[in-house]
Amino acid sequence: RLTMIYGCTGHRPKRLTTGGMKPYSLEQKKFLRQLAVVAFKRLKPKSVYVRMALGWDQACAWACVYLNIPWVAVIPCGNYEATWPEEAQREYR
Repeated sequence: RLTMIYGCTGHRPKRLTTGGMKPYSLEQKKFLRQLAVVAFKRLKPKSVYVRMALGWDQACAWACVYLNIPWVAVIPCGNYEATWPEEAQREYR
């Protein structure tokens, strides 16, 4: 059996909603997190690399914490979250 290390990236809220960058609703966040948990339970990754962008990326990070899977935040630059809404910045930190 192969041991796999996964990377996560996906669509951002501004690509999926109108009106620019808005955080996902609580309902949307819960759905993404549940989907990530189901995927990781099935895939059984050894570890996960997460880019930490809003949306799917952060849902994957949350699922790693929830399932106790080792993960690495791959952050592309300092102040990555600076243009996000305050609520999203707090959650990121």
